[in-house]
Amino acid sequence: LEGMGMQVSAQNVSATGFGAFTGEHAAEHLVDFAVPWTLIGHSERRTKYGETDELTAQKVDQCQQKGLKVIFCIGEQLQEREAGKTD
Repeated sequence: LEGMGMQVSAQNVSATGFGAFTGEHAAEHLVDFAVPWTLIGHSERRTKYGETDELTAQKVDQCQQKGLKVIFCIGEQLQEREAGKTD
């Protein structure tokens, strides 16, 4: 991928660090796996899992502490886009 100018990204990261958090991927895991990017704040995480601004801020902080790059999603839901409520 690097030869093509592309990098891998995770679709989510945990707000926690290492520990017994089944199914979660901590920022430390992404660093260990050499995954330099992660998405944070996707509308699906907010609506389906109730992730708040506070939680997304914790995730960003975890990533910054570990040197990960963040793709911070500040978008609309599909229904909002289809209804013309956003540009």
